[in-house]
Amino acid sequence: MRPRLLELQQFLSFEDATVDLSAVSGLVLLSGEHRGSDVGADSNGAGKSALIDGLTWALYGKLARPKHRAEDVVRRHAGEGTRVRLVFSDALGREVEVRRHRKHPRFKDALHLEIDGTDARGSSAAETQKRIDALVGMGHDTFIGSVLYTQHPMRGRFAELSDPEKKELLDAILGVEVLGRARDLGKDELRGAAAAAAELEARALSFDEQISWLERQRDDHGERAAGWEASRGRRREGLVLRVTMSRGELDALGSEPTAEAADLAGPTRARLEAEQALASAESDARSGDRALEGRIIEARTAQARATALLQELRQEASRFDSLGDACPICTQSIDPSVRTAHAEHLANRMAAPARALLAARADLKVAEIERQALQTLAGATRSALLQDVAEARRAEEGARLEASRRESAARERAAATRRLDDLAGELAALDREENAFTALLSRTECELEDKVTARAALADEIALATAHAERLAFWDRGFGPRGLRSHLLDAVLPLLNARALHYTDLLTGGTLEVGFSTVVEKDDGVEDRFTITVRGPSGVDSYALLSGGERQRCNLIINLALQDLVASRATRPLPIAIYDEAFEGLDRTGVEAAMRVLCEAARDKDLVLVVTHQDALRDQFTHELRVVCDRGRSFVEHVS
Repeated sequence: MRPRLLELQQFLSFEDATVDLSAVSGLVLLSGEHRGSDVGADSNGAGKSALIDGLTWALYGKLARPKHRAEDVVRRHAGEGTRVRLVFSDALGREVEVRRHRKHPRFKDALHLEIDGTDARGSSAAETQKRIDALVGMGHDTFIGSVLYTQHPMRGRFAELSDPEKKELLDAILGVEVLGRARDLGKDELRGAAAAAAELEARALSFDEQISWLERQRDDHGERAAGWEASRGRRREGLVLRVTMSRGELDALGSEPTAEAADLAGPTRARLEAEQALASAESDARSGDRALEGRIIEARTAQARATALLQELRQEASRFDSLGDACPICTQSIDPSVRTAHAEHLANRMAAPARALLAARADLKVAEIERQALQTLAGATRSALLQDVAEARRAEEGARLEASRRESAARERAAATRRLDDLAGELAALDREENAFTALLSRTECELEDKVTARAALADEIALATAHAERLAFWDRGFGPRGLRSHLLDAVLPLLNARALHYTDLLTGGTLEVGFSTVVEKDDGVEDRFTITVRGPSGVDSYALLSGGERQRCNLIINLALQDLVASRATRPLPIAIYDEAFEGLDRTGVEAAMRVLCEAARDKDLVLVVTHQDALRDQFTHELRVVCDRGRSFVEHVS
């Protein structure tokens, strides 16, 4: 992939800029300048890194710098309309055009791809991006790691990282993060397989417990079936003995008595007649007594009414006598003739109640005498009739006892016959009775056989699940730090050491030695740890004891070696390299060494873009592209 043209619109600090990369080749200096209100500021912030970001964003939709939002590429003053167009030649010499948009009024966030003027987009943005990666020959991470040489915040201090941090970065460089993701996915499957195997083991344990329980049930049902048979034998012997005894008892009772019924009709009829006569006499006595009782009540009622009326008239006479000679209301004197007439009137009124009182008393006396006589006669009659009833009942009871004796004999024989029949029926039923424990024993044996068969099938499932879990555990170890990843580190170790040796020769003339190792020797053996061995010109063998300049060169050697490792992973090499402030802070000797690195890169690449503040390097470049920032707007000038 050889970039030819880059157009930037509303991208970061660029309002509208065009960079003709086909007009430059070899070592190209990418410098910066502030003009207008920004005069006096150095080149930092002019937009040099933003230009590199435009190249990477056009290709991958991501910036070269880490950790940014998608909206961050939109120029802040515009707020929309971001468009980046990149034209490059692919490995087959075809012209490829990529246009990428963000918050564009017309194209929104669209991604366009054309090859020799023909639309080459996929069915989706993701599919189109895969086609761009294939045309470039590498993805974003490999591009950043192999084309863009920079003091990466992690790679710049790689020697100071912990062992897990070093391995994590090497995983990213080698592109084997997929092994970690595969291990994570495998862990989920491994946990599921282990859980499934554990569940099967639990089911097997449950089956074992059920089988053990069924075996105990089978033995118990067998013992109960045998015990039931023995019990039935004993019960049958008892029933046969009782049948024999019952037959003897029936024989002892003799033949069945004749059915001559005792004569109960006469005694019963005599008893009924006597009881009827008694009842009739008692009824007559009660009727007469009720009639006399009514007369007595009527006499007493008449007596009470007459007594009450006489008492009332006497009270009225007493009140009249107490009036005196004058009326208490009108105070006029009472005529004696009036008093005499009133007294005679009261006396006449009292005569009738007095006669009624005497008549009532006489009727009451007569009724009481008649009632006493009636009760005396009724008592004598009742006593005689009771004696007749008692004699009739005794005669009836005697006849009934004789009949009962005969019936009892018949019932006793009938009961003996029924007992014999019942015993014969029990004996027949006992002979027909089935052993319930035999059926339980048969059912338990069938269930036990099914459980044993299912347990055998479950054992096969357990074997398969265990084998599956063991395979997953194998790949878990294989995808782990001590598996394929460790093997890959060992495989790339010669390349890293060779490139480190190459760059130590270029940058230090061999006075500084830098090497990589995957194991550390210890008293009890070796430990798997990625380490960097350093030896300085003064015999110092520790990175921490190097001087500041030596540590910077050491970091640059490590960084360049790691970059070459990334480049070796690409499907095809790119004729472009970008060094973004990779040589800052070096002394004069370091600058001379940096130029040897750049000259070597220029021999292998068609285009080498370098961002640097080292003035000593400026005269070494064949071309210069200057990024100018004027009042917050950046554009690119082709200086030479």
